[in-house]
Amino acid sequence: MLKIIQFCVKIVFLAQLIIFLLLFTLSFPLGVYVALTFFGSGSEHTLQTIPFFIFGLALPIKVQVDALTLLFYLIALYLFFVYIAAKSPLENPIQAFRSIYHKGIIFVQTNTLATVCTVFAPLLLVNVVLEYVQTIFGVSTGSLPRGEPLLDFVLLTYAPLSEEFGFRLTLIGFAASLIPLYYGDFKSALYSLWRPSAYFSYRNLRVKSLLNSLIVFSAFMFSSAHVIYGGGWEFGKIIPSFVAGLCLGWLYVRWGFHAAVLLHLLFNYFAGSFDYFAELVASSSILDFVSFTVYSLGVIVLIWLALKVLSIRLIGDKEGLNW
Repeated sequence: MLKIIQFCVKIVFLAQLIIFLLLFTLSFPLGVYVALTFFGSGSEHTLQTIPFFIFGLALPIKVQVDALTLLFYLIALYLFFVYIAAKSPLENPIQAFRSIYHKGIIFVQTNTLATVCTVFAPLLLVNVVLEYVQTIFGVSTGSLPRGEPLLDFVLLTYAPLSEEFGFRLTLIGFAASLIPLYYGDFKSALYSLWRPSAYFSYRNLRVKSLLNSLIVFSAFMFSSAHVIYGGGWEFGKIIPSFVAGLCLGWLYVRWGFHAAVLLHLLFNYFAGSFDYFAELVASSSILDFVSFTVYSLGVIVLIWLALKVLSIRLIGDKEGLNW
């Protein structure tokens, strides 16, 4: 019976993952449409200040840049990251889908883009539950204030790049790169900046402890920054942001800087594109469909994790780790 349930979960997971990837792809032209609509409506379109994060500290940078131009550059960079993620580390998405079907859900890890999407869905679901539980006890999460829509959307899109640079690359990657740099291995130092596990063996207990400590520290700084630097977030944002920071750090260490940026992008650009589009067309139908897809994928992943544990605990199926 457990094997039948496992097979059904695997098929539903695969279908939901494919739909989600299609929605993620759709979010890019949808976001461009949203930005162009705001631009055409006469919304303010010149950014005066952008935040730059380094070693967990926010440095406001005075600029005079057209928001729409910056958005197009950001989208081009993110699409390049999507391209890299789709090709790595072992299989492209189509090959990964085949591996998942024939060998098991664990083989989602053969493709970075599929892994990022698989992490996002349960992470979002867990954060929603955490925020709901906190509200029961009167702990408010807060929200970002609404300003000029085009500027808000562009800054939302810019945040994954600047924050992952400031909280993952500089806090984790820079520290990790000091070791090969000490031995004069500049090439490995650069590799470890992009993906720390490219130089370090994650199976080494000392290295694992070091990297895990850096992940926890960066997550703490990341969650604290949401409240310290204001922006509308309140104390209740700390725990959900800390959990998200752990996942972002783990993805950065194991899969690379682009993987962490893409996960962050799903929270910002992906969600923002559909939110703003739903407002512009005065219909929540597409937003409801996206929410259903993401939450159901999150539930499937959590069920999969639970069944993995059960297959080991109840029947001693050590191979249950690979289904």
